[in-house]
Amino acid sequence: MTQRAGAKYVVLTAKHHDGFCLWPTDTTAYSVKATPRRDGKADIVGRTYDWRWKHPASCT
Repeated sequence: MTQRAGAKYVVLTAKHHDGFCLWPTDTTAYSVKATPRRDGKADIVGRTYDWRWKHPASCT
């Protein structure tokens, strides 16, 4: 979708200014691990990284 919109790159804020982490972590309860999304296993950082390597042509 971002490519169709004409975006050249994506900047992912992995840890928000208020401390919320977009990956499951044991170091704080304030992360995706504490959400109902994918039973607390939603790893937005990891999925973005994996997507980048599975679709390299869309990242040039």
